[in-house]
Amino acid sequence: MVVGRQGRVVIPADIRRDMGIGEGDRLSVERDGERLVLVPQLGEVARIRGMFQHLGDGQVVADLIAGRRREAANDRDP
Repeated sequence: MVVGRQGRVVIPADIRRDMGIGEGDRLSVERDGERLVLVPQLGEVARIRGMFQHLGDGQVVADLIAGRRREAANDRDP
């Protein structure tokens, strides 16, 4: 691989195809010692969602938000 203008690199087509990376997809760059690691951001989202999977399907968050809104509405009422 060669670093081009403005620090750009080209990921070989076979790697992009195998990893499902398409034009316009966003990648995160992580430093691992002397290595750079490119991570598709959609993969990061899935990894983070997996970390919080034990919290359920999001209903906990929806309930929390609804409760906060009720509290705020009660605070505004005289």
